[in-house]
Amino acid sequence: MRTKADLAEGDVSAITRQGLPELLQTVRTELLGESWRDSTAVIVTSARHYVALSNAAKALLAAKRACDLQETPDIIAVDVQEALDQLGLISGETSTEDILDEIFSKFCIGK
Repeated sequence: MRTKADLAEGDVSAITRQGLPELLQTVRTELLGESWRDSTAVIVTSARHYVALSNAAKALLAAKRACDLQETPDIIAVDVQEALDQLGLISGETSTEDILDEIFSKFCIGK
């Protein structure tokens, strides 16, 4: 089996693995820019997860502001609980009817 490596500018071979590291680096850079090199970068592939993480971050910022303003613990706890609930939507510990409908709409069950 032959590839068209002879037509490419850089030699890449699936058989000998020649050029694969360079190819992978090029693909990463093209898709993610240079952010893939940052070990703290997070890639979220689900829109639902992105929304939940964004909402959790907002709730934690609200909790921090409440702490800075020396609010009572019960006021702070409301924001912290909201952050936990948002994270629970990702982990499955918190569920709503809409989330369950969205998840199960992507699976073919009983067919």
